[in-house]
Amino acid sequence: MKETISFKDMVNIIAKRWKLIMIMVILSVIIGITFTNYFIKPIYQSSTLLLVNRATDESQVPYTRDLYSNSELINTYNVIITTPVILKAVIDELNLEGTESLKSMKERITVKSEGESQVLSISVRHEDSLLAMIIANKIGEVFQREIGQIMNVNNVTILSTAEVENTPISPNKTFNMVISFMVGLMLSLCISFLLEYFDGTIKDEDELERLLGLPVIGSVNEIDVRRLKLRKRNTEKERSITIHTSGGESIGS
Repeated sequence: MKETISFKDMVNIIAKRWKLIMIMVILSVIIGITFTNYFIKPIYQSSTLLLVNRATDESQVPYTRDLYSNSELINTYNVIITTPVILKAVIDELNLEGTESLKSMKERITVKSEGESQVLSISVRHEDSLLAMIIANKIGEVFQREIGQIMNVNNVTILSTAEVENTPISPNKTFNMVISFMVGLMLSLCISFLLEYFDGTIKDEDELERLLGLPVIGSVNEIDVRRLKLRKRNTEKERSITIHTSGGESIGS
Protein backbone atom coordinates (compact mmCIF):
# COMPACT_ATOMS: atom_id res chain seq x y z
CA MET A 1 0.00 0.00 0.00
CA LYS A 2 1.19 3.54 -0.71
CA GLU A 3 2.65 5.61 2.09
CA THR A 4 -0.07 8.21 1.57
CA ILE A 5 -3.56 7.60 0.30
CA SER A 6 -5.86 9.87 -1.64
CA PHE A 7 -9.56 10.36 -1.15
CA LYS A 8 -10.17 8.02 -4.08
CA ASP A 9 -8.06 5.35 -2.38
CA MET A 10 -10.08 5.76 0.82
CA VAL A 11 -13.34 5.35 -1.09
CA ASN A 12 -11.98 2.24 -2.80
CA ILE A 13 -10.91 0.74 0.54
CA ILE A 14 -14.34 1.40 2.05
CA ALA A 15 -16.04 -0.13 -1.00
CA LYS A 16 -13.76 -3.15 -0.75
CA ARG A 17 -14.33 -3.68 2.98
CA TRP A 18 -17.99 -2.61 3.16
CA LYS A 19 -19.15 -5.97 4.51
CA LEU A 20 -16.66 -5.82 7.40
CA ILE A 21 -17.67 -2.23 8.15
CA MET A 22 -21.40 -3.03 8.11
CA ILE A 23 -21.01 -6.12 10.32
CA MET A 24 -18.90 -4.25 12.90
CA VAL A 25 -21.32 -1.31 13.01
CA ILE A 26 -24.33 -3.62 13.52
CA LEU A 27 -22.51 -5.58 16.25
CA SER A 28 -21.48 -2.35 17.98
CA VAL A 29 -25.08 -1.05 18.00
CA ILE A 30 -26.39 -4.40 19.28
CA ILE A 31 -23.79 -4.43 22.07
CA GLY A 32 -24.64 -0.82 22.98
CA ILE A 33 -28.38 -1.53 23.14
CA THR A 34 -27.85 -4.71 25.17
CA PHE A 35 -25.53 -2.96 27.62
CA THR A 36 -27.94 -0.03 27.99
CA ASN A 37 -31.02 -2.19 28.57
CA TYR A 38 -29.59 -4.92 30.79
CA PHE A 39 -26.44 -3.63 32.52
CA ILE A 40 -27.15 0.04 33.30
CA LYS A 41 -29.66 0.70 36.07
CA PRO A 42 -32.22 3.37 35.15
CA ILE A 43 -32.09 6.54 37.25
CA TYR A 44 -35.29 8.42 38.08
CA GLN A 45 -35.61 12.02 39.26
CA SER A 46 -38.28 13.77 41.29
CA SER A 47 -38.37 17.45 42.22
CA THR A 48 -40.10 19.65 44.76
CA LEU A 49 -40.37 23.44 44.53
CA LEU A 50 -39.89 25.86 47.43
CA LEU A 51 -40.64 29.57 47.54
CA VAL A 52 -38.18 31.77 49.44
CA ASN A 53 -39.32 35.31 50.27
CA ARG A 54 -38.22 38.18 52.45
CA ALA A 55 -41.14 37.82 54.86
CA THR A 56 -39.99 37.11 58.42
CA ASP A 57 -41.62 36.64 61.75
CA GLU A 58 -42.09 39.42 64.28
CA SER A 59 -39.22 38.26 66.50
CA GLN A 60 -36.61 38.86 63.80
CA VAL A 61 -34.63 42.05 64.30
CA PRO A 62 -34.42 44.59 61.44
CA TYR A 63 -30.67 44.00 61.02
CA THR A 64 -31.24 40.34 60.22
CA ARG A 65 -34.11 41.16 57.87
CA ASP A 66 -31.94 43.50 55.81
CA LEU A 67 -28.77 41.44 55.95
CA TYR A 68 -29.53 39.24 52.95
CA SER A 69 -30.80 40.06 49.49
CA ASN A 70 -33.02 37.53 47.74
CA SER A 71 -30.12 36.07 45.76
CA GLU A 72 -27.96 35.80 48.86
CA LEU A 73 -30.76 34.05 50.71
CA ILE A 74 -31.20 31.53 47.93
CA ASN A 75 -27.46 30.85 47.71
CA THR A 76 -27.35 30.39 51.47
CA TYR A 77 -30.30 28.01 51.40
CA ASN A 78 -28.68 26.03 48.58
CA VAL A 79 -25.80 25.26 50.92
CA ILE A 80 -27.94 24.61 53.98
CA ILE A 81 -30.15 22.05 52.20
CA THR A 82 -27.18 19.74 51.60
CA THR A 83 -25.65 20.08 55.07
CA PRO A 84 -25.68 17.22 57.62
CA VAL A 85 -28.25 19.14 59.71
CA ILE A 86 -30.88 18.58 57.03
CA LEU A 87 -29.71 15.33 55.45
CA LYS A 88 -29.18 13.52 58.77
CA ALA A 89 -32.76 14.32 59.78
CA VAL A 90 -34.03 13.06 56.38
CA ILE A 91 -32.10 9.78 56.69
CA ASP A 92 -33.29 9.22 60.27
CA GLU A 93 -36.94 10.00 59.60
CA LEU A 94 -37.06 7.74 56.53
CA ASN A 95 -35.06 4.96 58.25
CA LEU A 96 -32.39 4.94 55.54
CA GLU A 97 -29.40 4.46 57.83
CA GLY A 98 -28.59 1.04 56.36
CA THR A 99 -28.71 2.13 52.72
CA GLU A 100 -27.73 5.79 52.65
CA SER A 101 -24.85 7.78 54.08
CA LEU A 102 -24.57 11.55 54.24
CA LYS A 103 -22.19 11.47 51.28
CA SER A 104 -24.39 9.28 49.08
CA MET A 105 -27.48 11.30 49.98
CA LYS A 106 -25.72 14.56 49.10
CA GLU A 107 -24.66 13.12 45.72
CA ARG A 108 -28.30 12.36 44.89
CA ILE A 109 -29.48 15.94 45.47
CA THR A 110 -29.40 18.87 43.07
CA VAL A 111 -30.51 22.29 44.30
CA LYS A 112 -30.94 25.18 41.91
CA SER A 113 -32.90 28.39 41.61
CA GLU A 114 -35.45 28.76 38.83
CA GLY A 115 -33.99 31.61 36.79
CA GLU A 116 -33.98 34.94 38.63
CA SER A 117 -36.99 33.99 40.73
CA GLN A 118 -37.20 33.20 44.43
CA VAL A 119 -38.14 29.60 43.70
CA LEU A 120 -35.82 26.76 44.69
CA SER A 121 -35.95 23.40 42.98
CA ILE A 122 -34.80 20.36 44.98
CA SER A 123 -34.25 17.35 42.71
CA VAL A 124 -33.41 13.84 43.90
CA ARG A 125 -32.04 11.09 41.66
CA HIS A 126 -32.53 7.46 42.66
CA GLU A 127 -32.79 3.98 41.14
CA ASP A 128 -36.23 3.68 42.80
CA SER A 129 -38.68 6.22 41.38
CA LEU A 130 -40.93 6.04 44.45
CA LEU A 131 -38.04 6.57 46.85
CA ALA A 132 -36.82 9.51 44.80
CA MET A 133 -40.21 11.18 45.30
CA ILE A 134 -40.30 10.38 49.04
CA ILE A 135 -36.79 11.74 49.66
CA ALA A 136 -37.44 14.94 47.69
CA ASN A 137 -40.62 15.68 49.65
CA LYS A 138 -38.97 14.85 52.97
CA ILE A 139 -36.06 17.22 52.23
CA GLY A 140 -38.49 20.04 51.53
CA GLU A 141 -40.43 19.26 54.70
CA VAL A 142 -37.35 19.06 56.94
CA PHE A 143 -35.79 22.17 55.44
CA GLN A 144 -38.96 24.20 55.93
CA ARG A 145 -39.09 23.06 59.54
CA GLU A 146 -35.42 23.45 60.45
CA ILE A 147 -34.64 26.73 58.71
CA GLY A 148 -36.57 28.60 61.39
CA GLN A 149 -34.22 27.31 64.07
CA ILE A 150 -31.10 27.70 61.94
CA MET A 151 -31.65 31.29 60.76
CA ASN A 152 -34.56 32.45 62.90
CA VAL A 153 -36.76 32.99 59.85
CA ASN A 154 -40.08 31.68 58.61
CA ASN A 155 -39.99 32.48 54.91
CA VAL A 156 -40.03 29.10 53.11
CA THR A 157 -43.18 27.80 51.46
CA ILE A 158 -43.59 24.50 49.64
CA LEU A 159 -45.05 25.38 46.24
CA SER A 160 -45.37 21.86 44.86
CA THR A 161 -44.52 18.41 46.12
CA ALA A 162 -42.59 15.83 44.15
CA GLU A 163 -44.40 13.15 42.19
CA VAL A 164 -43.36 9.72 40.93
CA GLU A 165 -41.65 9.98 37.54
CA ASN A 166 -41.89 6.75 35.57
CA THR A 167 -39.57 7.92 32.78
CA PRO A 168 -35.89 7.57 33.72
CA ILE A 169 -33.49 10.44 33.07
CA SER A 170 -30.65 7.98 32.57
CA PRO A 171 -29.51 6.14 30.54
CA ASN A 172 -30.28 8.04 27.35
CA LYS A 173 -30.96 5.18 24.93
CA THR A 174 -30.91 7.33 21.79
CA PHE A 175 -27.61 8.94 22.75
CA ASN A 176 -26.06 5.56 23.58
CA MET A 177 -27.18 4.13 20.23
CA VAL A 178 -25.59 7.05 18.37
CA ILE A 179 -22.36 6.61 20.35
CA SER A 180 -22.37 2.86 19.65
CA PHE A 181 -22.87 3.52 15.94
CA MET A 182 -20.02 6.03 15.83
CA VAL A 183 -17.67 3.74 17.78
CA GLY A 184 -18.46 0.81 15.48
CA LEU A 185 -17.98 2.94 12.37
CA MET A 186 -14.66 4.44 13.50
CA LEU A 187 -13.32 1.09 14.69
CA SER A 188 -14.31 -0.70 11.47
CA LEU A 189 -12.71 2.04 9.33
CA CYS A 190 -9.49 1.85 11.34
CA ILE A 191 -9.36 -1.94 10.97
CA SER A 192 -10.10 -1.67 7.23
CA PHE A 193 -7.26 0.78 6.67
CA LEU A 194 -4.88 -1.30 8.78
CA LEU A 195 -5.74 -4.46 6.84
CA GLU A 196 -5.12 -2.60 3.62
CA TYR A 197 -1.86 -1.18 4.92
CA PHE A 198 -0.46 -4.58 5.89
CA ASP A 199 -1.79 -6.28 2.74
CA GLY A 200 1.36 -7.04 0.71
CA THR A 201 -0.37 -8.15 -2.46
CA ILE A 202 0.00 -6.07 -5.62
CA LYS A 203 -3.25 -4.36 -6.46
CA ASP A 204 -2.74 -3.06 -10.02
CA GLU A 205 -0.26 -2.43 -12.84
CA ASP A 206 0.69 1.01 -11.55
CA GLU A 207 1.76 -0.41 -8.20
CA LEU A 208 3.78 -3.13 -9.94
CA GLU A 209 5.55 -0.52 -12.05
CA ARG A 210 6.41 1.48 -8.92
CA LEU A 211 7.81 -1.60 -7.20
CA LEU A 212 9.86 -2.86 -10.18
CA GLY A 213 10.83 0.46 -11.63
CA LEU A 214 10.05 -0.96 -15.08
CA PRO A 215 7.06 -0.57 -17.38
CA VAL A 216 4.54 -3.41 -17.58
CA ILE A 217 4.40 -4.75 -21.17
CA GLY A 218 1.70 -7.38 -20.66
CA SER A 219 -0.91 -8.67 -18.27
CA VAL A 220 -3.01 -11.76 -17.71
CA ASN A 221 -6.65 -11.29 -16.86
CA GLU A 222 -8.13 -13.08 -13.87
CA ILE A 223 -9.99 -16.24 -14.82
CA ASP A 224 -13.45 -16.67 -13.40
CA VAL A 225 -13.48 -20.42 -12.67
CA ARG A 226 -17.22 -20.56 -12.04
CA ARG A 227 -18.02 -18.83 -15.30
CA LEU A 228 -15.60 -21.14 -17.12
CA LYS A 229 -17.26 -24.25 -15.65
CA LEU A 230 -20.71 -22.89 -16.52
CA ARG A 231 -19.64 -22.23 -20.10
CA LYS A 232 -18.18 -25.74 -20.37
CA ARG A 233 -21.39 -27.25 -19.00
CA ASN A 234 -23.51 -25.30 -21.47
CA THR A 235 -21.26 -26.40 -24.33
CA GLU A 236 -21.62 -30.04 -23.32
CA LYS A 237 -25.43 -29.68 -23.13
CA GLU A 238 -25.53 -28.13 -26.60
CA ARG A 239 -23.35 -30.93 -27.96
CA SER A 240 -25.57 -33.55 -26.34
CA ILE A 241 -28.68 -31.99 -27.86
CA THR A 242 -27.05 -31.84 -31.28
CA ILE A 243 -26.04 -35.52 -31.16
CA HIS A 244 -29.52 -36.54 -29.99
CA THR A 245 -31.19 -34.55 -32.75
CA SER A 246 -28.92 -35.87 -35.48
CA GLY A 247 -29.42 -39.46 -34.21
CA GLY A 248 -33.20 -39.10 -34.32
CA GLU A 249 -33.12 -37.86 -37.89
CA SER A 250 -31.02 -40.87 -39.00
CA ILE A 251 -33.45 -43.33 -37.39
CA GLY A 252 -36.46 -41.66 -38.92
CA SER A 253 -34.93 -41.79 -42.40
